Amino acid sequence: MQQLTEITSEAKQEYIVQVSTGELFTFRIEYLHRIASWVCNITYKDITINGIRIAKSPNILSQYANLLPFGIACDSTYKVDPFDLTNFSEGLHKLYILTASEVVELNTILSK
Repeated sequence: MQQLTEITSEAKQEYIVQVSTGELFTFRIEYLHRIASWVCNITYKDITINGIRIAKSPNILSQYANLLPFGIACDSTYKVDPFDLTNFSEGLHKLYILTASEVVELNTILSK
């Protein structure tokens, strides 16, 4: 599990992230003031997924497990989803890149 530590309080951000296989994906995040929420867009190879709401979850990409060899976890000591522009930059919420094996392990645990 790799933490994304570069997230700032800018409303629009883009990162190139390397997964455990050495492959890269584009991770774009945007804060939407009107709904007080963060969303992301992901491009991996020829797959683009837009408008994924970033919520406190063990894997916000779980429905795409058959398409992506990674996942993204959002964690916080708070019991709410990230709702403020500074939630990530101040460390209140954290994003992690999950490896393919971590996604499989997580799915096994959650399916019990």
